[in-house]
Amino acid sequence: MIKRIVYAAVSAAFAATMSVTSASASTITTTFDLIWKPGTSYGNQWTHSYTEGDLSLGVFGFVHDEGDFEYQTTVGKWGTGLGISSGKFDDHKVDGKGPDEMVLFVFSEEVTLESVKISYFDKQDDLAIATYDLVFGNGTAVLDLGDFETDVDPKKLNCWGGCNGGWADNGVTKTKGFPDLTSQIFGIGADDKKDEFKIHSITVTHMAPVPLPAAGFMLLAGLGGLAVMRRRQTKTAA
Repeated sequence: MIKRIVYAAVSAAFAATMSVTSASASTITTTFDLIWKPGTSYGNQWTHSYTEGDLSLGVFGFVHDEGDFEYQTTVGKWGTGLGISSGKFDDHKVDGKGPDEMVLFVFSEEVTLESVKISYFDKQDDLAIATYDLVFGNGTAVLDLGDFETDVDPKKLNCWGGCNGGWADNGVTKTKGFPDLTSQIFGIGADDKKDEFKIHSITVTHMAPVPLPAAGFMLLAGLGGLAVMRRRQTKTAA
């Protein structure tokens, strides 16, 4: 009888631990609205920061050549999304007129890219999407290009004026058709002179943190119960 109770206690502790772990290891979907809002940074800056739940994001602007960065430039945050002005006469959009421009997204942890909402686009526009790894050499951090996807067509959600690139045009680019784009660092930009758009929002998924201490306490409690049962069994036998 005692042995049966002991097994039940261990089984319950193990089940409780597994239930806590599995419940906490769920996938979280997070959308970052990248547009300007009152009380946040505005206009052209070297970086803009965002926080949603336990996930943080920093954005930066670069000029690139097929995903390889040439030099950093400012990234603009406006009421219609993020853009880059890399030249004196360049407009607010991420574009390929002149040098190809890219917005770099650096998350606080590894995420999977689900979708990107853009504005100010027309039927000729598509995206370039890249992933990067942070490599350390001689004490210096270097971005190493991983995957580079080009000619990613946006799926139109709403169009004003027949998708003529106006402020109300917006679309979403689904990445489900590609190999899983999972990284801590993404680049989204233009790679053709016809490409121009603003980045309105980005949606990612990531794993919820697992509260291992709580699970550990439950397991220790179960093992503690096992120790008590063993002592009682020893005294009974004596």
